[in-house]
Amino acid sequence: MKKLLLLSLLACGALGTARAQQKLVSQAELPLESRPAKPVICYARPENMHTYVAPPAQFLNRTAGRPTADQARIEVTYIGFPPDARAAFQKAVDIWQSLLFSPVVIRVEARWEALDEGVLGAAGTTQIYRNLPGAPKSNIWYPVALAEKIAGQDLNGTNADISAEFSSNFDWYLGLDGLPPAGKYDLVTVVLHELGHGLGFVSASSYTDPPPATGAVASLNSSGFPWVFSTYIENGGGQRLASSSLFPSPSVNLAAQFTSNDLYFGSPLVNAVTNGQRARLYAPTKYDGGSSISHLNETSYRAGDPNSLMTPQVGAAEAIQNPGPITLKMFDEMGWFNTAIRHNPSLRDTETAQDFVVRANVVSDGTIVPGSVRLYYRVDNGTDVPGATDTVLPMTAASGSTQYTATIPNPGLGRRVSYYISAADVETGRTYTAPGVLLATDAPNTQPRYQFFVGPDVVPPALVHQPAPFIFVSNLPLVLTAQASDNIGVASVSVEYSVNGVARPTFNLTRQADNITYRGSIASTASAPIVAGDLIAYRLIARDASSNANQTVSPASGAYRVPVVSIKAPRLRTSIILTRLQQLRLLTLWAMASPSRSQPALMIWPFTPLIPTLMPITR
Repeated sequence: MKKLLLLSLLACGALGTARAQQKLVSQAELPLESRPAKPVICYARPENMHTYVAPPAQFLNRTAGRPTADQARIEVTYIGFPPDARAAFQKAVDIWQSLLFSPVVIRVEARWEALDEGVLGAAGTTQIYRNLPGAPKSNIWYPVALAEKIAGQDLNGTNADISAEFSSNFDWYLGLDGLPPAGKYDLVTVVLHELGHGLGFVSASSYTDPPPATGAVASLNSSGFPWVFSTYIENGGGQRLASSSLFPSPSVNLAAQFTSNDLYFGSPLVNAVTNGQRARLYAPTKYDGGSSISHLNETSYRAGDPNSLMTPQVGAAEAIQNPGPITLKMFDEMGWFNTAIRHNPSLRDTETAQDFVVRANVVSDGTIVPGSVRLYYRVDNGTDVPGATDTVLPMTAASGSTQYTATIPNPGLGRRVSYYISAADVETGRTYTAPGVLLATDAPNTQPRYQFFVGPDVVPPALVHQPAPFIFVSNLPLVLTAQASDNIGVASVSVEYSVNGVARPTFNLTRQADNITYRGSIASTASAPIVAGDLIAYRLIARDASSNANQTVSPASGAYRVPVVSIKAPRLRTSIILTRLQQLRLLTLWAMASPSRSQPALMIWPFTPLIPTLMPITR
């Protein structure tokens, strides 16, 4: 059952100190980013399997009207789907809904169309996100449906989270009872499989096979970072493939692992339901694009096995209407069972020494371990001091209240305060942090920290502006746009300007809704006209809200110069252009050599009269 703790971390004295083992990494170095993604393919197996794996108990209890836990909500947009195929699709949707929880609607776009030969379907997440609020790991890509579940908010508006295609060429079994006859493919099974990829069962691996002299090269990353699924992939020796020192991405070493037939999903949660046996992944000796690495091994989980849904092929007369315990625990490991610490780091650099209250929300799909929600903070002399220790504050609350607070005592001036928050759940025994840890397979994980500085501010604002090279008089006013930000806060962005060397009144740009963009304009008025031939010169000055009123001037010296110009009407000049081509067109002989002819072919081009050409000449 989902449990919600609204944490307002309360100052209650230190539990003690804990030595920080990791280098300080600022949350500012971990921006939220997104990228598009590619689908994963499911192939048809021609043999008749005649096997059936029944739906999970959660689904059966739901259909029987028994009480169930909170569930996900999946909405499907059908494109080209016949009505009877939609019913089978919906059953697969209902099965996943009974197994997952998400406070955000999962949107699926499903197409019914011709696909390549042997392909039953293909699906995948439409976007991936990293460094989202509540993520247990930083700098790791999460599929958008999982990212939204962890963040507790919609990240991509009304756009589809999963895009799926299903072949209109196959002889489908559209029944719901899981009894496809020989030669037919169970649509419920294939939809359940493909939705699994869209929800996160995907490695995003890539493989290129260059000339033998260099060897194949493989990659496990997208834009330099692995997907959450990939962080659990390991070889038979227990080496994690996300290890950049062992298996650089891309590299020949990684390609050898991809085709080793010896890859596994290393997960304590999976091992708990398999008697300690790791889940074996599909890594055939010949890389199978769109299928390798992103499936369970076909020979380890054969037709009829309760874990066979996410293998790369579905046979005729094979019905698997259950993701299986291994896949579900893989999903739990990746974050579908999660304790999310959602914290808005609102504490900024300040010149006022005072107590600082830290607040956060902790949302768990299970039960929070009593006393496990804690605030770890340290006060350094303006910088990250090696060997510094953390003070640990427990999270407490008034009786019956779900609101918690912790207060960092006044650190004094000239101090940098850094902190992070942790919590644990009963069901998995895992400890979660905010910010999420930076995964390191070759050394201890790095714990990023939120931080702020207390003391006199000497940092000027950041100011970005792109000037116009000129402006047509008809396009006045001259619109000025700039981006300004500051650790304390931007007090103003002003414009000093002159026209033809005569200064005009300074004015401020207006802050826009994003709190970073500033906009204003230099206009021509009746009392202060600007006409063609004038020269506008200006500079921008951004001042922060500190006592020092630190400022940044753009440009650093001089001024931007924008001439005001007009468009003059063109004059026409008659110009007779005689080209050799026109002269030759009167009569051209073209000898075309041919091995079968002794005489060249004769071609006469049509006559083109010489005519004067009127060309506009602009001065």
